[in-house]
Amino acid sequence: MLRWIAPGDDGYCGTASAYRWTGAPGVAGPRPLVAGTAQTVTIDDPQHRLSALTLQAVDDAGNAGIPCRVVIGGGTTCGLSAARAP
Repeated sequence: MLRWIAPGDDGYCGTASAYRWTGAPGVAGPRPLVAGTAQTVTIDDPQHRLSALTLQAVDDAGNAGIPCRVVIGGGTTCGLSAARAP
């Protein structure tokens, strides 16, 4: 399960238009919520092949925010946290 705080459309204000996921094929994450709202997504990885992924917020003009990379069971480059299901 991944947990993060939603960024805004313009930094910490508004709502991003979408999230861009890389490193996790088939992830259909949630739509962005209002900036400051806690969000989660559970990724189905029964064979534990996923080792890291990157999440970016995209604004209404198509501009992507700073990528946030998370190593499953390890560190992050931002405010994402991840835990592997038992």
